[in-house]
Amino acid sequence: GSCGLATGVLPAVERVLLAAFPRGAKSGHAMHEVLERIDFQRQDPDELGLATSRALARHGIDPSWAGVVEGAIEAALRTPLLSGKAAFCLGDVATSRRLSELEFTFPVAVRDGLRAADLARIFSEAPAGLPSGYAELVASLGFAPLRGYLRGFIDLVFEHAGRFWVVDYKSNFLGERPADYGPEALREAMSHHHYYLQYHVYCVAVERYLAQRIRGFDRERDFGGVLYLFLRGMSPERGPSTGVFFERPPSDRMARL
Repeated sequence: GSCGLATGVLPAVERVLLAAFPRGAKSGHAMHEVLERIDFQRQDPDELGLATSRALARHGIDPSWAGVVEGAIEAALRTPLLSGKAAFCLGDVATSRRLSELEFTFPVAVRDGLRAADLARIFSEAPAGLPSGYAELVASLGFAPLRGYLRGFIDLVFEHAGRFWVVDYKSNFLGERPADYGPEALREAMSHHHYYLQYHVYCVAVERYLAQRIRGFDRERDFGGVLYLFLRGMSPERGPSTGVFFERPPSDRMARL
């Protein structure tokens, strides 16, 4: 594969590559655009540099950042996303096995409208993998009962080694140090911004999509999981322990949703 944990002594006070990169929506859109357009397997060595320069120009970001951003995206492509024998990275994913910006629309099948309390009940009844108290957070969301359709876009869906994965790229600034992108910090960000709720919606959409296209689709066999990639914190040296949030939503929760 194109990834693996590098060895070597890391500096005592280390900063992430994008520590000083401007924050905000423009930076996020630029990085998303590069990842949407490039070949992860890097068969054309010039492609990443060109895509980065164009994206920064299109979003009005100083071109002097091009080298840093290119290096950070290259690092993200080579970062192992899982640990152990199952480890792989985005750089292993062929363009023919991925869909970027997958649009979905599906009906909400609750007669009187879907309420925050309905979602909260599901999260409380099947809480595995969720932070404690998350169901209560969902219950406090203020939205009118949802009728009709849910529509959205998923950054990336790909297949690797026979399993399908849902990916969302995050450019959130959580701090300047690698530790700021560790497991606890990511869980806090996932909860605070309701990314937990977001990825469950994505999973419903992708499961419906796959069930229409794969005869005998089986969640346990065919679905790998969810990866939220906090791009500012990713590095091949630290692997999945920094900048990578992974969860495989349990089948009972997905079935209820």
